[in-house]
Amino acid sequence: DLKNWETVFPFFKFITIDGKPNWKGKESIVEELTATIKEGIEVLDQLTEEGIDAKTIADNLQFSINIGTSYFIEIAKLRALHLLWANVLKAYKVDVDTVKIDVAFAPQTQDENPNKNMISATTMAMAAHIGGASRLTVTPSHDNAFGKRIARNVQHLLKMESHFGKVNDPSAGSYYIETLTRKMVEIVWGNL
Repeated sequence: DLKNWETVFPFFKFITIDGKPNWKGKESIVEELTATIKEGIEVLDQLTEEGIDAKTIADNLQFSINIGTSYFIEIAKLRALHLLWANVLKAYKVDVDTVKIDVAFAPQTQDENPNKNMISATTMAMAAHIGGASRLTVTPSHDNAFGKRIARNVQHLLKMESHFGKVNDPSAGSYYIETLTRKMVEIVWGNL
């Protein structure tokens, strides 16, 4: 029973909507979000039909998605995912504080140039944080000591030197990001 496991592992999310296969790049963000939200709705429908209440499902659900190198678009995508899922949950009469999103780098964003990968990793990590990721996996671009050190240091730079954790919503009020987010939400919501 999900409720019993929830008390044993209060910070563990038992249901993951895997949106990673839906990532095709910045040209297909709307399709990616639409497919991911539809998968979430299917899981929500299936589990509520099995007798699990929607609040318990929402509390134990997370989205797992890839992020690319299109900085502002990826920020808006994560923000749109938050808004879209909150709207879905409103339809189920569930009030949820936050949507859990696990973010990883799309494998296609890394190549053989370690210097380019360092910059890409930093901007993708920044976009994930600013967009509202709950968890971020910074993968090394190369499986060697240098690649692993850079992956670890990207997270340290954002937390300890840039103080990203001290600002609740760094993109709030940005006209460009707010407009991108709103447009994504409107198009995806119309496709559901």
